[in-house]
Amino acid sequence: DNSVKAIPLTDDNIIYSADSIDDIYNFTDSDNIETIFENVKVELFDMPNDPYYPNQWGFQVINSYSAHSAGLNGYGVNVAVIDSGINYGHEDIDTVKITKQINMLSGTSDVTDEVGHGTFVSGIIGADTDNGIGVSGIADGVNFSVYKIFTGKTTDFSYLLSAFSNAVNSGCDVINMSLGVSASALSYEAKATLQSIVDTATKKNILLISAVGNNSNSILNYPAALEGVTGVGSVGKTLDHSSFSNTNESVFVCAPGEYMSSTWYGESNSYNLAASYGSSSGTSFSTPIVTAMAALAKQANKDMDYIEFQELLKSSSTDLGTAGYDTEYGWGLVNIEKFTQLLKERYGFSANIDDENSSVSINNFYDNTKMYTAFYKNDVLQSVVTEDIPIGYSQIPLNTQILEEYDSTSIFFWNNMTPLSNKLSINSK
Repeated sequence: DNSVKAIPLTDDNIIYSADSIDDIYNFTDSDNIETIFENVKVELFDMPNDPYYPNQWGFQVINSYSAHSAGLNGYGVNVAVIDSGINYGHEDIDTVKITKQINMLSGTSDVTDEVGHGTFVSGIIGADTDNGIGVSGIADGVNFSVYKIFTGKTTDFSYLLSAFSNAVNSGCDVINMSLGVSASALSYEAKATLQSIVDTATKKNILLISAVGNNSNSILNYPAALEGVTGVGSVGKTLDHSSFSNTNESVFVCAPGEYMSSTWYGESNSYNLAASYGSSSGTSFSTPIVTAMAALAKQANKDMDYIEFQELLKSSSTDLGTAGYDTEYGWGLVNIEKFTQLLKERYGFSANIDDENSSVSINNFYDNTKMYTAFYKNDVLQSVVTEDIPIGYSQIPLNTQILEEYDSTSIFFWNNMTPLSNKLSINSK
C-alpha cells in the first residue's frame, strides 16, 4: 500500500507512517497495532537568508527571528517613525509599506533622508526579511508613517510636537521616537504640552517607544521620562550597560544598541554595517527593537494598551545587573522569543481585515496557518470559507468548504481535545 510507509528504527523494530487513520486500518487489523501517534512536523531552526544578518549580532542575542517563525511580523500595524526621513526606494524597504510621508520642516511630502538616522531606525524595525537582500527587520509586515523633523543632529521642539500630534491623530498604532530633549531644557509649560499629547495617545491605546538618551548621566530626557512612554536603554555585545546610555528611572527595558547594522541613506543599496562607533551605536538604535516588538504585540491584539505591553516586556525580559528593576537595565534585556511565546499563549488567534473591509481572516499563531475567512457585504456576513485548519472546531462541518448560509454566531476552537479560550463572533466584525 503506497499510502503506508515502513520506517525502520532498528533491524527488528519498524514503525509505519500513513496519511490517515483510515489508511492504517485498511493496511492491517487493529490487533496488530500497538500504538498510534501523530506524525508531527519537526522544525529546522533556521535563520533568515539576508546576507548581512550575521552582522546583526543584537538580533541573534534577542532571538528576533523567532517571531517570524511563529507567524508574527507586525502585519497591518501602522508604525510612525519621527526622525530624519527615510531612503525612499531602498532595495530592502518595500515602498508599498510607506503609507504616509510628511516633512514637518517644509510642509511637503519630501522625506528624503539627509542624515541616515531615520533610514537606519526604519530598517531595524521593518527591513524586508528572508528576501536574500541586505539586512533583516524584526517586523517587516508593518506600514510606515514617516515624519521628517531633522536635517542634522538637532531640530526645534515645535517640530516634534507637530509630528507627534499628527501621528497620534492619524491612526498610528505605534510611534518610534529615537530622540529626546533634556528635562533641564524644558519649561513646565513645554512638558505639560508634551504630556497632553502622550495622554491623548494612551487613551487611543497607541504604544509610544522612546530612547532614554546618550549623555552618560542620570538626567531625564523627554518624552522617554513621561508616563505612558516606554523608555529604552542600551547594552553592548557583552550585554553590559552601554557607557553612553543614560541611567535613571525612565529606563524600562534595554536592548542591543552598540555596533548595530541596518539600512542607510544615499544609494538604494546602501547599508551601515557597524563601520564606525558613532554612526551605528546609541539608544536610538535599541529603541526601534522595542518598537518592532510593540508592532508584534499590536498584530496579536490591536487593542493592547501600554500597561499590558509593558507587563509583557517585564515578564519576558532577561534580568541583568541588580536583581529586579534597576536604572541601568530597567527590567532587563528584551527577549523576542519569550515575548512571542507570551503573545501566543494569550492571543492564539489573530484577525486580519482586508483593505476593502469586506473580509476577516482568522490566523492561528501556533503553526502559522490561516483558519477561515468570513466574507461580508455592508457589514453583514455572507459566507465563510474554511482554509487550512489543523485543529478541531465546532459549528462548521469539517468537510464544508463554503457555507452560503450560516446562522451560528460563534466558533469554538479545540486543540488535541483541549478547548482553547477563543470564542470568536463572526456575524459582525
